[in-house]
Amino acid sequence: MNPVIGGISITGVQVYDQRPAPDGLFGGCPHLHAVAHEVYMIQSGAGWVEFHTPEKGMWREGLKPGDVLQFPPGILHRIVTESHLTITALLSHAGLAEAGDARIWFGAEVDAHPEAYTATAGLPVNATLEDALDRRDRAIAGYRELLDWWDNDRERYTQALTSFRDRHGAAMAARPDLEAKLRLAHPAWGQEGLGRLNALPQIVPEYEPRRWSLADDHPPRLGMCGLLQCVGAAEN
Repeated sequence: MNPVIGGISITGVQVYDQRPAPDGLFGGCPHLHAVAHEVYMIQSGAGWVEFHTPEKGMWREGLKPGDVLQFPPGILHRIVTESHLTITALLSHAGLAEAGDARIWFGAEVDAHPEAYTATAGLPVNATLEDALDRRDRAIAGYRELLDWWDNDRERYTQALTSFRDRHGAAMAARPDLEAKLRLAHPAWGQEGLGRLNALPQIVPEYEPRRWSLADDHPPRLGMCGLLQCVGAAEN
């Protein structure tokens, strides 16, 4: 794998709009990341992101063409599309978001039982779009519980979000394989820059120009938020 500069991945996201979720809205799965930062660059369409933290609660950020939105790991988020929302997403650590770093919210009961979570979050071998949408629907069914707590029981809302984030942190800490993925996907770009400074005045390129495409000319990956065309992403 040859990651993009800085060890990021670039992903074209066509947010799921093939059918509405159980709450009547079109969009993806609510989830958070333990390590990966994200940047959304809005290419077309319109919609919003719903954010949740135990510290701040729930809020929305609108999305329209030309917007650039960056947010750190540890924030539960869900993308909603109103009109064919298309995003170019930059993710730190070259695709860990789709290789174990993300945890989907399916509700407090599912999240509390590892086997139930694994069964609910997994997609079958040779998964189809319908499989991905079914997973999204399972997530939104549980997400409605969280929204109800936000409206009617803020203490329960805060406790559930805190438990969700803490549980994911513990699960990630117990996975030493992710360190190997991180080292593979995210070379020491800072050290590479220092090496080039130390080599001046000599300037030597280390590879020929690389070219990728985010066009829909090969089968997309089935992501948490939509159909994905990825560059520089780590494999699961």
